Amino acid sequence: MASFIASRRPALPPAVAHAIAAAYQSVMFAALIEWAASGAPGNADDAVDAMLVHLGPLADGE
Repeated sequence: MASFIASRRPALPPAVAHAIAAAYQSVMFAALIEWAASGAPGNADDAVDAMLVHLGPLADGE
């Protein structure tokens, strides 16, 4: 994931790309844990997608 981020934002230092990738990994893991613990209906990928939507405004500078 860090290499993908670095390819999209070549000006980022590698450490920043790795930190962003780690943040995304943490969000995905938290979403899966919450989804599994709550017994929520739907698929795990839907739970992850719903959680990742919250990171969108951060990328847009909002």
